[in-house]
Formats: sequence, C-alpha cells, structure tokens
Amino acid sequence: MARIAPVFFLLLPLNALCAVQNTIFIRQFRFALLSKVTFLSSLAGGLTAIALAMAGWGIWSLVAERVIAVGMRTALLWWLSDWRPCGKCGLKPLREMAPFGCSLMVTDLISNFYNKIPQFFLGKLYSPAVLGSFDQAVKLKDMPAATGIQAVQNVTFPALAKIRDDAPKFAEGYRQVVMVVSYVMFPIMLGMSAVARDMFAVLLGEEWMPTVPYFEAVCLAGLFSPIALTAYNVLKARCKGPLIVRLEVVKKIIMTAIFAVTIPHSVMAVVWGLVAIAFCEMAVNFLATTRFTSLTFRRFVRTLLPVALVSGTMYLLVRLTAAAIPGNDLVRLLAELATGVVSYLALSALFRLEAFREVTTIVRRQLKK
Repeated sequence: MARIAPVFFLLLPLNALCAVQNTIFIRQFRFALLSKVTFLSSLAGGLTAIALAMAGWGIWSLVAERVIAVGMRTALLWWLSDWRPCGKCGLKPLREMAPFGCSLMVTDLISNFYNKIPQFFLGKLYSPAVLGSFDQAVKLKDMPAATGIQAVQNVTFPALAKIRDDAPKFAEGYRQVVMVVSYVMFPIMLGMSAVARDMFAVLLGEEWMPTVPYFEAVCLAGLFSPIALTAYNVLKARCKGPLIVRLEVVKKIIMTAIFAVTIPHSVMAVVWGLVAIAFCEMAVNFLATTRFTSLTFRRFVRTLLPVALVSGTMYLLVRLTAAAIPGNDLVRLLAELATGVVSYLALSALFRLEAFREVTTIVRRQLKK
C-alpha cells in the first residue's frame, strides 16, 4: 500500500484539472457528452489494465487503469470544452463563494472519514477474511448505488437551483425527482438483494459466498441514500452552508452512537447499522428541507409508498422464483432476473403508478433525440 498510494494520489490533481470543464457541462445539462467521455476513458483504462495484467504487472495493472482512465477523461474534457484559464485571478468571486464552498468541503470531509470508520475497527476486532467479506459487500452495493447517486447529484442540483425562487415549481420538482429516483433505485437495490446468492455463485464463485448475507442486508441502505442526496441538493440550493455543516454534525452524532452499539456486537450488526444510518440521514435531510419547501411529510410518503409496495412485491416474487427452481445457479439467476423485470413493469402498469408514467415519458423523449 505504501508503494501504491503515492501513485493513486495523482488522481487528485488530475481530477482537479478538469473540474471546471465538468461543471460547465453539467450546468449545460450535456450529460450525453459526459457519458461518452466516461465510457471512452473507462474503455482506455480497462484495455490498458487487461494488457498489463497479461504482461505480468499484477496489482500495478489496476493502478494504471485508474490513473489512465482519469487522465484520459481530463484530456477529453479539455479538448471538448472551450473554457481556458485566462491567467488573471479575481478575489471577489472567491470571497463570495468561499463560505458556501468551504462548508460543503467540510461536510464532504466529515462524511468520507466517517464512512471508513467500520473498516478501521473491524480490522482490529475481527479476522481479515471477515473484514474482506464486509468490504466487498459494501463495494458491490456501492457500484449501482454510487452510479445512481452521481446521476442524482449531477442533475438535481443545477435543475433545482434554476427554479429556487419559484416556490410551487420548486416543491413539485423536488417531489418528482424523489419519485423518479425511488422508482429506478428501489427495484435495483431490492432486486440485487433478492438474487444475491445466485449472482455471487455465478459471477464470483463459491469462495465469495460468505459475503452474501452482508450484501443482502447492506443493499437496503441503497434504498435511502439517493433520496437523502436529493434532499441534500434541495438544502444546497435553498439554504446557506453553515446549516449544512450543522446537519452533518447531527448525522455523525447519530452515526457514532449506532457504531458504538453495533461494532462490538458483530459484523452483521454493523451492516444493519449502516442501513439504519442511511435511513436516519434521509430522515434528517428531508425534515430540514421542510423549512425551505412546501413538500409535506404526508405528500412525501404518498409519493414513495406506491413504489415501495410494488418493489416489495417484486422482491417476494423473485424470492419465490428462487425457491421454486432448484439446480443450476445460472438458470435460476436468469429466471429471477426475468421475474423481477416483468413483474415490476407489469405491476407498475397495472396500478398505473405516476412514477411509471413519468419514467416512460422521459425514456420516450430520450429515444426521439
């Protein structure tokens, strides 16, 4: 790690070099362009990693993959953007943005530090194998969850910031984002939890089966994180930075209390603690937004409840399918996936969910472009 970490630190300046270009494209809602840049840079890094691995570079092939992917992304964003630094530095914009920007930076630093607390203590109290299973479960959960969260972050903040002064439109936009996000993320996270055992058996092998119980539980945390982030973006658009820092301190006090109870108990207790923390973060963020928007708790629940019920029904049907098909793991996994997709869409259409109509409309618009 001591030899690898200094190379990984190159990611910081490389990401910083394209921060302005990336932000400009986000404000312009050019997400199709950003997706192409991400795909091409990931492809370049992945192909390089495969070639280096075949040449015997070992762990350095993975290090090279990250550095090359980020470097490629930076180069593409510079090439595609017409923004260039002019050489002059104005202190007035810095003074105007510093309080808000520093508040967000402090919030992110606190959050990132606390997210690693379980690994610090679990590595001391439990065996490396148990820590590896826990860490792998969290990482695999974060793959779709992080993608969804990043999409929410990129879209909602600039969109909500533009309508912040129109209170009715702002509240309805907030509600619709919550509805669409839950409609997309609920079935993904519950579906992964339902098919976890067969997915691990087919894709990762028997040696990773001890990770399954942790993964099945921690996926539930992914239900709440995107909604918590949506509420967080509402706060960023409507309130000042110090309030966000104070809320982060409150959430970390809750997190500390949960970790103090769960870490000495067992790893599975820590996993369920992460689920509880994600729910508390969503609750705290939403309650804070009620000061700045007319979206009420009752309307918030009425927006989420239909999606939650349909997603829960889909989860039960997938588990019943797994129990009804013995034998081959791959065949059972395919059957579970088919059951999940068909049942979710069928139930959404049958009960005429507002979220289903909204997502269908969005998809149709994208296909016409």
